[in-house]
Amino acid sequence: VIAELDAERAVARKEADEAKRKLQALTFELEEMHIKLTRSETSVSNLRAQLQAQTESAARELRQVQAERDEAEVRFREMQSSIDQTSSGVQGLAARAEAAAKQS
Repeated sequence: VIAELDAERAVARKEADEAKRKLQALTFELEEMHIKLTRSETSVSNLRAQLQAQTESAARELRQVQAERDEAEVRFREMQSSIDQTSSGVQGLAARAEAAAKQS
């Protein structure tokens, strides 16, 4: 009877030791997963911050390009108006020169 109890105790101890080893392995694995998760969260947070900074930078660049385009459009209109005035003036001079030539 004592031998049977000792044998059962040994089996129970062996099972308990195995369960303890499995628990330690799972605990270690869980800690590793937690570390990876924390690193991933940090990476995501860093990427999010980088994306936000890039988005803000792109928005500033876009506003600058739009302002430059608007300036170029104004200059173009001013130049076009100047060309139109010059053309009109040249046509007027040509008409006067033609009229003067007919009079002579």
